[in-house]
Amino acid sequence: MGVHIGIACAGLHAGVLIETLELTGTSAITLFDDAAGQEGSFRFGRTIAGTLADLDTWARDGRIQAAMIGTANVRRLDVRRRVHDQLRRLGLELAMAIHPTAFVSPSATIGGGSFVGPMAVVHTRSHVGRNVCIYSGSTVDHDNRIGDDVFLGPGVHAAGEVTIESGTYIGPGAIVTSGCRIGRDSIIGAGAVVLSDIPPRSVAFGTPAVVAKSVDDWIAGR
Repeated sequence: MGVHIGIACAGLHAGVLIETLELTGTSAITLFDDAAGQEGSFRFGRTIAGTLADLDTWARDGRIQAAMIGTANVRRLDVRRRVHDQLRRLGLELAMAIHPTAFVSPSATIGGGSFVGPMAVVHTRSHVGRNVCIYSGSTVDHDNRIGDDVFLGPGVHAAGEVTIESGTYIGPGAIVTSGCRIGRDSIIGAGAVVLSDIPPRSVAFGTPAVVAKSVDDWIAGR
């Protein structure tokens, strides 16, 4: 009997996870979401069986053995981190979804709950934390350190010896040059070129990337 995976939050990213898991031979997948009125409905060909509280019950009953998180929107990264913490408290194994066309070096490590998309690369001696998304065509080159809860959009390229601290979002097509460090909980705009370190909780964009505001100002709409 295979592992039954519960996906917490039925956002668009959940559909990406389901397709990737199916391509790698996992078919026992059930969705859970807190949005009102969704219980019993279908999304991405799967039943939404209940709320995240119901996922707790299914886990305690042994009906689900592993979980992933099905939301990845930049404005819901706090939700993604909170649900990640909840799943870990439950003691659930965090499953991984690695697309068959991705390349992961045998000397690289990837934490539970992470997604590696089509044609993505995690190269030699790189360490990727838990609950990380590496989207289509992105490359994490040699000796990178990627923290927990990081999101790399499509076509992001991190050169050698890059550090991306936890909770950071990097938009599509951004480039992080060798040796740079991006501080935790930062947002890097699409197409940015990071040539120097970025402080924590910063919003940076442009070529070269410069800090435009704090994440707190961005959240407040300032």
